Amino acid sequence: SQIINQYPPVGSTGIYGEVLPHIVLKDPMLAWERSMDSEGTPWIAMMVFQESELLEGDDPNVKTTTCKVADFLNLASPTLAPKPIKEADIAATAACKYIKMPTKLFQQIVPRIDELSYLSHVRKVNTGGKSEDGINEDGIFSVTTSNRFAAAPPKSPAKPIKNIVHLVSLEGMEKYMAADADLSAYQNVALISLAS
Repeated sequence: SQIINQYPPVGSTGIYGEVLPHIVLKDPMLAWERSMDSEGTPWIAMMVFQESELLEGDDPNVKTTTCKVADFLNLASPTLAPKPIKEADIAATAACKYIKMPTKLFQQIVPRIDELSYLSHVRKVNTGGKSEDGINEDGIFSVTTSNRFAAAPPKSPAKPIKNIVHLVSLEGMEKYMAADADLSAYQNVALISLAS
């Protein structure tokens, strides 16, 4: 319900390797409501995957797995999963979705902790003359951008490549987002997918 717009549009086809995928959210402070550190670093990020990069989930279209919040929080080695602080109003039996990727891929494409501040910002736009349709009438929104372009198809033969973009929570992953982080004890990484 927070999504105003997203690029690329859901289920669309096109040449999307020239603009970074991004999402516009109603709440201008959503990216900063939870903090990764004392600096106020955003806790969400857009991550772009080629279809083959994500491990299988129960939704073949976006490769997510649906489970209870308690089950996600109990994921253990060989899967590295964050342990965010569960708010009191979130039931342990509530449903959540997560994605899994190989540890090596996570290390290659996850935004570094010091990059997250550059990937989210607040934008004020003139909403005059536009359909309100439940959007913030003040025209103040948050925008989160990915750090990776969608993969373009090879020039020959021209075969489409499916890219999947996830808005993920990185809360609890701070120490694993450095270039020299040691993830040798894990085979894969699981992240909560807030939108895809």
